[in-house]
Amino acid sequence: MRAGNRESERSTRRGTAHGLFLAAPFAALTGAFALGALLEPNPRGLGTHEQLGFAPCGFRDWLGRPCPTCGVTTSVVHAARGGLAESWSVQPSGLLLLAAIAALAVGAVRVHRRGGDLTEVVRRRGGTWLAAFAAALLSVWVLRGAGEPSPEAAPPPGQISPTSSPGSTTSSGS
Repeated sequence: MRAGNRESERSTRRGTAHGLFLAAPFAALTGAFALGALLEPNPRGLGTHEQLGFAPCGFRDWLGRPCPTCGVTTSVVHAARGGLAESWSVQPSGLLLLAAIAALAVGAVRVHRRGGDLTEVVRRRGGTWLAAFAAALLSVWVLRGAGEPSPEAAPPPGQISPTSSPGSTTSSGS
C-alpha cells in the first residue's frame, strides 16, 4: 500500500471532529492576531472587548471588583502586537491563554502526523485541560487581589451601590 493511500485511509477514519480539533487552535491564534490588528488596547487595562460591541463586565459593574477574565482581551491585543510585557502586566491569563493555544496547536499537529485521533485525545484529556486553565485563571485572579475594589467601578455619588443596603446611597464627601 502506498503512503498516500494510508494517509487518505487514516483521514477518512478520523472524521470531521478530528479536522475541527486540528484547525481550532490555528483559528483561535488567527483570531487573536486579528484582534491585535483591529482593536486598540484600552489604557485602563480592561474594556477592550467593548470595541467589539460587547457590554462592560457586569461582574465588575455590580460588585465593584474585576472578574477573573477582566483584561484578557486587552492582554491578548497587547500580545498580538508584540507587547508581551504589557500583556503580562495587564492580565497574565491572556498571555497564558495564548501560550496554551499555541501549545495545543503544536500538540494537535504532532498527534495528527503520528496518525492519532484528536477526537479521542480531547475526549480523554479535554476536561483536564479545561480544569487546569480554570484553576490557573482563578489563581491569577486571587493573586492579583480579587478582593480589591476596582476604582473605575465605583458608582457615581448619590447612586445605590451594589454592596450597600437598599435604603442607603453612596456619599459624595470624604
